[in-house]
Amino acid sequence: EPVGGPVVREYTVRRPDGDVRWIRTTVQVQQDPVHGAVRADGTATDITDERRARLELAQRNEELNGLHRLAEVALTAGGLEQAYAQILEQVATILGTPIAAIEELDFDRGRLVVTAVHGLTPPDDASWESLVHGSLAGTVVQSRRPAVVQDPKRLQQDRPEWLRGQRLGFFAAFPLMGGAEAKGALVLASPDALGWSDRRTALAANLATS
Repeated sequence: EPVGGPVVREYTVRRPDGDVRWIRTTVQVQQDPVHGAVRADGTATDITDERRARLELAQRNEELNGLHRLAEVALTAGGLEQAYAQILEQVATILGTPIAAIEELDFDRGRLVVTAVHGLTPPDDASWESLVHGSLAGTVVQSRRPAVVQDPKRLQQDRPEWLRGQRLGFFAAFPLMGGAEAKGALVLASPDALGWSDRRTALAANLATS
């Protein structure tokens, strides 16, 4: 007869090809009245797809909650500066990037000017700017297409001037559309490389145009 309840454990194993799988094992100890514990019956089940589905559902729920919070900010913020700060905080939370900023296009000067930032302290003595030509955010504004960079060499070459002193492992920019033209860029950055997905790119692009 069974002794107590089954023992359930979940853990990961790495295949020879490097693929990581999640395994759930269930073990039930059996005994008889005379000899005590006599055997253990168990099963091992690959639950990788289940774990991934649960993780994706949790991420989607967090994204939806974040979008609701963004809507609340838009309705309740006391002014544009406060709204920008709260919106960028929510965007950084939803997308998992510690740095988020809005760069607005100054067409006459050919520069992108940082008008709001989350995760960094702006300097007191000067505004944060970068050239439209030669910067990744500038390319995004001109092409009206998002860009995501995690290659270290490109990060050194294409980062905006106001991020030159920061260690970067991830950088992305998304056009802020005003009608048919881009009026600036939503910039996301992290000191570490991120497990970025096409779904996050689509979400960030939607946030930039909303």
